[in-house]
Amino acid sequence: MFPDSPAWQLIFEALKLSPDIANLEHPDENELLALCRDHGILLVINQVLNNSQHNLFSESGQNQWRSEVAAYTLLGLTMHRELQRLLSRFAIADVSVEPFKGSVLSERFYGDPAMRMFTDIDLLVPPKDVRNVVDMLIDDGYLHMFELEALSGWLRPGSQVNHCVLKHPSGSWLVEVHWQLFAAWRRIPDPIVTMGTDGGDILEMLLYLCFHGAAHWWIRLKWVVDINYCVKSAQDLDWDELFNRAHKRGCVRVVRVGLLLAQVTCGLKLPENVSVEITSDPKVILLAKRVACFWLHPTTEQPSLLWKFCYLLACRERFSDKLGMILDYPLKRSFS
Repeated sequence: MFPDSPAWQLIFEALKLSPDIANLEHPDENELLALCRDHGILLVINQVLNNSQHNLFSESGQNQWRSEVAAYTLLGLTMHRELQRLLSRFAIADVSVEPFKGSVLSERFYGDPAMRMFTDIDLLVPPKDVRNVVDMLIDDGYLHMFELEALSGWLRPGSQVNHCVLKHPSGSWLVEVHWQLFAAWRRIPDPIVTMGTDGGDILEMLLYLCFHGAAHWWIRLKWVVDINYCVKSAQDLDWDELFNRAHKRGCVRVVRVGLLLAQVTCGLKLPENVSVEITSDPKVILLAKRVACFWLHPTTEQPSLLWKFCYLLACRERFSDKLGMILDYPLKRSFS
């Protein structure tokens, strides 16, 4: 079902709850590094390797591995510090901003703000405050990667654009200002992704992560790993309520695919009734298999536009949502 080279065998074993990599065949060190980096799981795999007795790398390979781990760790911590600065600045200005993904997701589910690799800071902002947030970022030296005149049009009801992007002056990361998470999922309410001190609603966050992974066609394994860590962090997760909410949004198949991918690749333990729920839809296994063929080269071999369209169309189980996507897609990619 999924790639099975020695490098992939090590990755899948390392993602399990109690990994045992001691007796695995040694992978090609360059392939292992490239896959972990390109899939955004380098720091997760490194943590496992640090806790294991292994002799996987040559001296030069070990040095290169450590160098990349250090660089991504430093970037993650720097962006986390910048996020805290921005949130303080917005709070003083009495501007409503909710961070999501990135370091806050990493801190909550991975236990470390720098464990999950990311290259942008995501902010969810009410439409009325978007221009203020953008102006404040520009005042701080951020470079807008869009025409400012277009922003008012994007913020109008019914717009297919749901975010704008600014670049840090160093060029090291981006800030994405979102005013809606999934602008064109046919009038279905966005998941609530609050990551505040109370942790927010774990079911809404899990729904969001499944939406997000599907929006990117699950091309990078880090989005599957997010599902794994989210579920493992939950206490007494209400699975019936999760699928009830997914049913109301027409995204049951999206949730099933996300959970199946996490189960197969990360060894995620699911209740028996949930496993039955997942496999009750024959299209779910097919959809999971279809994304895995792009995992070998996730940054260089992107699926065609037609493949993406057909894949997202198959993720929708309701005819009305399929029709809505057919109408929306020529105007703007309908899932994100």
